[in-house]
Amino acid sequence: MIDIKFICSACTRNDYYYGLIEKTAKGLGLQYTLEKVPYQQEMREQHLFNRCTITYCAGCNNFNKYGNYGDASVKFMPALVINDEMVSHSCVPLKDELIKILSKYLPD
Repeated sequence: MIDIKFICSACTRNDYYYGLIEKTAKGLGLQYTLEKVPYQQEMREQHLFNRCTITYCAGCNNFNKYGNYGDASVKFMPALVINDEMVSHSCVPLKDELIKILSKYLPD
């Protein structure tokens, strides 16, 4: 059983991404738990920053791609944490990348 946490803002687009994570995990036949974690809860623990605003969405994948100010250690939401290890941050993995990430947790 793997524990998947999707740390994100309240942006409604994250509902789509959550569904994509769930659909992909099910499609791979993984035994998992999936939790959508409000950023306030784990943001500080994971050292994540939030760029979302209530009135404007620049799009995570576009906005954060060039926004770490040349410092690769700067991490933004949304983030994907599996078994307490952050496997993705600052963007939402597209379907092929998500399959690649989750396939590492398939039973032998």
